[in-house]
Amino acid sequence: MLDNKKRVKIDTKDQMLKKKFEYIISSTGGFEILSEDDKQPADLLIFEVGTDTDHDFHVIQSLLQSEAVTDIFLTSKKSDQDLLLQSIRIGAKEFFPQPIKDDEVKKALKKFREGPQSSKRIKLGQLINIMGSKGGVGTTTIAVNLAVSLAEIAASKSVALVDMNMATGETPLFLDLRPGYHWGAISKNITRLDPTFIMNVLSKHSSGIYLFSSPGTPGHENVSPEAVERLLNIMRRMFDFVVIDSGQLLDLISQKIHQISDTVLLITILTLPCIANTKKIFKIYDFWGYPRKGKVKIVVNRYLKNSQVTLKDAEESFDHSIFWNLPNDFSTTFAAINQGKVLSAIEPKAEITKKFRRLAATFASKDQKPANKNSSFVKRWFS
Repeated sequence: MLDNKKRVKIDTKDQMLKKKFEYIISSTGGFEILSEDDKQPADLLIFEVGTDTDHDFHVIQSLLQSEAVTDIFLTSKKSDQDLLLQSIRIGAKEFFPQPIKDDEVKKALKKFREGPQSSKRIKLGQLINIMGSKGGVGTTTIAVNLAVSLAEIAASKSVALVDMNMATGETPLFLDLRPGYHWGAISKNITRLDPTFIMNVLSKHSSGIYLFSSPGTPGHENVSPEAVERLLNIMRRMFDFVVIDSGQLLDLISQKIHQISDTVLLITILTLPCIANTKKIFKIYDFWGYPRKGKVKIVVNRYLKNSQVTLKDAEESFDHSIFWNLPNDFSTTFAAINQGKVLSAIEPKAEITKKFRRLAATFASKDQKPANKNSSFVKRWFS
């Protein structure tokens, strides 16, 4: 006989509250309570929202997007309108203000137990790989400011920035962050990774983006391409956009990142050495069998309209169209780097800032996820 019990996981800050939910669930019947360490997907997550609501709701969103849980009930000591609206937007089936009422919880559990299982199509986030044609072309500047621009123009979307420069990553300096963790250390235990763990080791910037910094020091050269692939595949289930600063290396890890990326922005400038290097990279892509005509988009950085080498000259040399150009605004860019700020914080109306916003707009989806009108608590609180 098949076991039709629905799996439920409880995540509360208060252990007494957890025990109370466990008692109600056990007395209701038809459920299997999963332990905190159990990695099985849960049919239902009962989650307590604490004081850091932004963090908690992003954890919930990540768990839903990664298919770690199917549906959610929320509870909180707060029950203000903003929190309730956030609960609706995230797709919560129920919201229980504290102190919880046993009969309300039991009624919701019975309804969930007897109802049909939700069928959700997991939407994978976009992997945008920023690759430099050589050192010093502004790869990190572009990765950082594209990530922040995506967060600014698509406020409802989640954005992560991953620094894949093994020993020389500088993204924390560009964002004035001091991360406590980096992906090199946790990649050694990659099989233990899940969205909750990743959220706890990411660094959040004031713009709303989440940073996964590089090791920044030698000693992590043994990280495998498969480990990086697993990490990025988990993150693309957690975030709408994952921007990757790949630096300039073309090794096995870089090849793997290219394979799984949706788009590669190849950064160049209109100098003969950069143009020659870009052509060499295209030859490497051909050797890999990589479909550069479909995925690779050339971005010209530090563009001057009166440059001796024109955009048309470069396109003819590359045998590849130029997707975007960013103006040469030395003073604004270097002021931002030296202050650990993004361009929009230094000069929000500068042409280079506007160009980054327009670049971000080419990736940002205009579709908004509709609120879950079928949540039963919507009628209780807003009718």
